[in-house]
Amino acid sequence: MINTWKSRYQQSEYPKKVVMNIFYRKYTIQKMWDFLMSGDYKYLPKTMSKVQVVVDASGNTIRQLPKDNPDYGFIKLEQSRIMIDTNNFVNIKRFSTLIRGKIKELEQTGLQHVREIDGKIYVIEQVTPFNVENPDYDLKYDSITNNVCVTPEGGPIYSKTFYSHDENVSDTLVPHNNIEDKTEDELNSLSKLDWKSCHENLKYIYELISKEDILPLLENKLYSNEKVSTIKYSDFTDYIKSASKGNKDAIKGIEYTYFLNRIFDELILIWASMLRAGETKINAIAKITNAVIAADMTINDYSTIEKVFDQLGAERYLQSLFIKEIQNKL
Repeated sequence: MINTWKSRYQQSEYPKKVVMNIFYRKYTIQKMWDFLMSGDYKYLPKTMSKVQVVVDASGNTIRQLPKDNPDYGFIKLEQSRIMIDTNNFVNIKRFSTLIRGKIKELEQTGLQHVREIDGKIYVIEQVTPFNVENPDYDLKYDSITNNVCVTPEGGPIYSKTFYSHDENVSDTLVPHNNIEDKTEDELNSLSKLDWKSCHENLKYIYELISKEDILPLLENKLYSNEKVSTIKYSDFTDYIKSASKGNKDAIKGIEYTYFLNRIFDELILIWASMLRAGETKINAIAKITNAVIAADMTINDYSTIEKVFDQLGAERYLQSLFIKEIQNKL
């Protein structure tokens, strides 16, 4: 990433861009903090990405239906969303839906000229088929067993996605009984969260919040000198001025600070993933650092956990980051 920025920006722009990225990451962690500590999705400011307009392998947005309907086509839309189903299972899912119509009318939507739009892809589930001529087409399947999802009464559930301009439109979900059909081993595996799976989910949520909530407001936050953890933008202004004039020590200082804070934030996401998987705050730190931690230590805020990782030697990870950077792997 550092090498990419160096080649993309002029010397006078580069130092500011690096510092902005430090705060971009830290504002994102701060925005996620209550969620990281509680796992309660009510603390998430965003639970879905913008709707993506998908192109095919040839770059076409509007795709033609089979030859027997040459005047008709469709546009495919996709969206990632955090879903909590009627059984209180949480999943990060990627939904897709098709906008169908005459090709001339699809062209009039202008969707072929954009790559993302506002709105929501929502789900409607029901106990009657959407398509009476092909009732099996919209059956809902269990993601683990691949069995058809059924109601407590044993009837099949049908599921279909739709697009709406209204981001507040609600899903209509039908409670399913498949959890009771799982074997004891499957139930045990569901109850034991894997921290690596939790980490993948948290990275997705991190990316979503950073792009949807932080990036549009980043410069305003910086110019208002909004403090995050223990730092604020004004702490770096003199370094930015010196580095933009070619001061090598100032450039190295900014790059060092970027890598160190990046390590802090990546360690915090791993630590929070372990909490989600059932570890205590202290045990998670010990597993990450191999350090013995006082059992009565209180960790309730961002700056405290950052200080803990700093004291336990986060700097030793810098060497591996620098090596990856040199090899263009970051």
